[in-house]
Amino acid sequence: MRKFIFISLLTIGVFVTLTFSTASLQRKVDGNDMFGFPVAFYVRFSEMVSPNPTAEMYRFSYTNLLFDIAIAYIITILISLIYKKLKKNIN
Repeated sequence: MRKFIFISLLTIGVFVTLTFSTASLQRKVDGNDMFGFPVAFYVRFSEMVSPNPTAEMYRFSYTNLLFDIAIAYIITILISLIYKKLKKNIN
């Protein structure tokens, strides 16, 4: 149970770090805001079009979100395996 909690928290940390460090925030310069690594799961489109839209335009993909979480989980497992191997070599 302890290992599960550790892996879950580390996965969330890796996911949040990857998502925000690779975010493309370009709405202010006539671009789109995109979140997600390696695939974008949330895109907020620019409002600099004529005529201005009455509602905020965005796209959200659950499959891309699950894919990004799976990538974060794989990275977490690799980090924990490398840590165990290094810890074993030191002792």
